Amino acid sequence: YRVRADDRARVRADLVIAIDDIERDLVVDFVIDPDPGADARVHWAAKAVVAGAPYALVDPGLRAFPVTPMAEKVGRILVTTGGSDADGHGTRVAIALADALPGMQIRQIVGPWGVGTDDDRVETVHAPDGLGPEIAAADIVVTAGGVTMLEACCLGRPVVAFSIAEGQGRALAGAAHVGAVIAVDVSSAAEVTARLAHDMNTRSRLATSARVLVDGHGSARVAAVIA
Repeated sequence: YRVRADDRARVRADLVIAIDDIERDLVVDFVIDPDPGADARVHWAAKAVVAGAPYALVDPGLRAFPVTPMAEKVGRILVTTGGSDADGHGTRVAIALADALPGMQIRQIVGPWGVGTDDDRVETVHAPDGLGPEIAAADIVVTAGGVTMLEACCLGRPVVAFSIAEGQGRALAGAAHVGAVIAVDVSSAAEVTARLAHDMNTRSRLATSARVLVDGHGSARVAAVIA
């Protein structure tokens, strides 16, 4: 994000292809805007554009992970807010969930610049090799609206998501618009998740819509266009 792909003093090539999800209107040959809700028309300066959830850039190997079957009773909730949640949003949500759902297994992913908790009701998890197995094993994923939200959709998990960083709002709104996630303010995430834990019908609808939104083939589609 600190470098523009059309900065000719830093990027020199006969063909410039850029991934851009903050609508910088780059003057390049090809832009990939992979967010749900992205609009190709905002990138008018690029020679070619693909945009939206069909081009979501998630690991195509995600679908190989065996996922927890949908069940009436929720057993595990995963909370993840990115690698740099120094403000402790994830910790506050995890503790609030432990208060709201006594006995529930609450697992919190803590990134390298994140803040964890010593509350023994919350299991702190470090996952430097990727979150795929953790997401697949969760009955509900509570996440910031970044790549992890898209990964959780790809794995068909019921998702409660919020925006805590610049650039997450559009993807979150796009996914919520088609019923793939429940978009909330971070302050209400625990309350909404606790209700969702007792609503299997809504969880099932979310999971179905999520897998349709992000099918895991976005990178292959982008590669085909580039080729």
